[in-house]
Amino acid sequence: MDNLPEFKRILIKLSGEALMGNQGFGITPEMIHYVAEEIAKVARLNVEISVVVGGGANMFPKLFVDLYEASVSKDFETISKLREKVLLLYETIYQVGSSTSRFVKGTKCTLSAMGICNDYMAPPLQRFSPSKRKQIEEYIGLIT
Repeated sequence: MDNLPEFKRILIKLSGEALMGNQGFGITPEMIHYVAEEIAKVARLNVEISVVVGGGANMFPKLFVDLYEASVSKDFETISKLREKVLLLYETIYQVGSSTSRFVKGTKCTLSAMGICNDYMAPPLQRFSPSKRKQIEEYIGLIT
């Protein structure tokens, strides 16, 4: 039995929640270090790795900070309004396209439209078409 990896390329999707460790908010350096070491082990096997940290808090951090602060202060009216925006994020940006990769593509396209990164997708994934990118840009306006 050989110990060679079955795949030459992988995509790892991490949730922001996974990176907060034992604390209730944010990202801990300990978790970043742990995850980075685990990814490095795989990279040493000559596997190409793409990493995505999911999604909404990367695109709209103020929305999630405001939601957190409203939760801490038990401001239920604000929580309700912000929750609607979070649901709108899911119902719009993450629903563009019909492929199972629409969450990754929606996140990348949104971040690109916001000028944060480019929307290059490693094969076999492909970036959204110009018409789908226009949809994303319109949805950003609804959420912000």
